[in-house]
Amino acid sequence: MIFLSAGEKSGDLLGSKIIKALQQHDPQVEIAAVAGPLMRQSTITVVEETESFEVMGIIDVLSNSVSLLKLFLKIREAILRLRPQIVILIDYAEYHLLLAKSLRKAGFKGKIAQVVCPSVWAWRKGRIRSLESHFDYLFCLFPFEPSYFSHTKLEVFYVGHPLTEQIPPPKGRREKILSLFPGSRKGEIKRNLPLQLKAAKEFIKEHPEFKIAVSLARPEVEKICKKEGIKAQYFAPKDNCQLMKKSALSIAKSGTINLELALHQVPTVVTYVMSKLDYFLAKYIFKIALPHLCIVNILLNKKVFPEHYGIHLCAKKICEDLKNLPNPTMELRDILKEKKSAEEIVAILFSSPL
Repeated sequence: MIFLSAGEKSGDLLGSKIIKALQQHDPQVEIAAVAGPLMRQSTITVVEETESFEVMGIIDVLSNSVSLLKLFLKIREAILRLRPQIVILIDYAEYHLLLAKSLRKAGFKGKIAQVVCPSVWAWRKGRIRSLESHFDYLFCLFPFEPSYFSHTKLEVFYVGHPLTEQIPPPKGRREKILSLFPGSRKGEIKRNLPLQLKAAKEFIKEHPEFKIAVSLARPEVEKICKKEGIKAQYFAPKDNCQLMKKSALSIAKSGTINLELALHQVPTVVTYVMSKLDYFLAKYIFKIALPHLCIVNILLNKKVFPEHYGIHLCAKKICEDLKNLPNPTMELRDILKEKKSAEEIVAILFSSPL
């Protein structure tokens, strides 16, 4: 028995690939999971759906604390009851670290692996010791991450990013489309979309040949667009890849979507509107002070995607950045080195004694 947990949509793709790799390794393997829609396409036992965890930021977490606690206890009890050989926790690092600690405290003897390294290079380096204490394996998607664990006994591996397998180098001509990616959670859509729409309106005034297209992760997206008087094309999340292939420019909330846009070579402005509490914690408690916050800029060690983070952001400044965007180069693909990440994870897990 293998147990997987993908706590957010960004882990669903990798989770689905790991399941396929596990089933190729052993067609008789039993798999139970906290699973997203892609993972649920495979033959597995679904303990909980990933969509149940759709919260982000301190305010969102606090307001959903009771439901998150119930989910936590349900998943922990399921793992203890099923007694899997190994637990594979994908992304959602804070939640999964608490789960690993709780499992160890309850006497769980199986192996525990974390897939997707928490951002210890950005904040809370103290988590390195916690990871070493409670996990057996850590699988990193970015090549610079394993060095942060070189002084520990934790088995850490760089396995590449699954997006390099999924997104081929772009071909064909772009259309005059400005695409907007406000996020998938209610809170981030509410904070980011109005700002992105204002910036898009400013841009369209000067460039009427452009059309606006919006990633429609939730019905609220279309309602907000209509309220702002925006005429737009809407693309379901499953069609984001097609939208990126067409787009000449983009405004996107901070996250994995930035990496997708970069691999599609779409010039992008990054936005992330924060709550006052999240901003206070980031600046004064966690003291995050990196030269770049967008993962694309971190990997390239230079500003390719302009970043707008904070409480009160200016639509006009975002519009100005849209006019002067450089084209992302193929350099990013070279840095990430294309690997079969899921296959590497399974090969490593089953080449070691379990």
